[in-house]
Amino acid sequence: MTAMILFFDIDETLVDQSRSEKIAATHFWDELKLAKQYTLPAFHREWETSKNRSIQKYLNGEISFPEQRRERIRHFFPGQNENDTTIDSYFEIYREAFEASWSLFPDVCPCLDRFRDSRLGIISNGDSQQQRRKLQNTGIFERFEVIVISGDCGFPKPNKEIFIEACKQMGAKPERCLYIGDHYETDIIGCTSAGMNGILINRPQKKHPESTFAISSLRELNEETLNQAARNTDADQH
Repeated sequence: MTAMILFFDIDETLVDQSRSEKIAATHFWDELKLAKQYTLPAFHREWETSKNRSIQKYLNGEISFPEQRRERIRHFFPGQNENDTTIDSYFEIYREAFEASWSLFPDVCPCLDRFRDSRLGIISNGDSQQQRRKLQNTGIFERFEVIVISGDCGFPKPNKEIFIEACKQMGAKPERCLYIGDHYETDIIGCTSAGMNGILINRPQKKHPESTFAISSLRELNEETLNQAARNTDADQH
């Protein structure tokens, strides 16, 4: 039976996050005149490493959302005792460029149009205000009946609690819901542990377990693939 209730991840599933990050990091590198310390490719790599480390600490509850931002900036200015106000002003240079460049993948709106008669929701890690702003700024906020962000509920993916909470808010049993996300461990392991069906959106064609039901584009998402994914999840869980 087709899972008529669909939940989506945001970053790298609906919103082209990596594109926005690269544009904003380039702007930051240029504005802060970091070329003496880093080539642009080296800076992009270092920014990604620093971001992932600090974001994980935030998701683990070790630091606040503003603190993870400051930690990322201070990484590039070692030995400088800049106060929080100055560090925050540096981050604003990045944030403004980051948010100005948010955009959807080309396959998103056609997909949402195909499922306009279905109940749709969001399950995402991150800061609630920023994640909701992404949906608003890209024009798709009103498409979703339920939006659950880890910054609100306190349980980041892959904890099953965030998926269960989303199903509860939707008033549906997990087995009647299907989740589409881009990260195997965070999204697919997480949603299936809560009893949901899962589809991996594997845009970069990364390796993943053969048993995982995966698509390379939301263009492939239709009634047939939803039924296939549900059968695939049933087979894995039994």
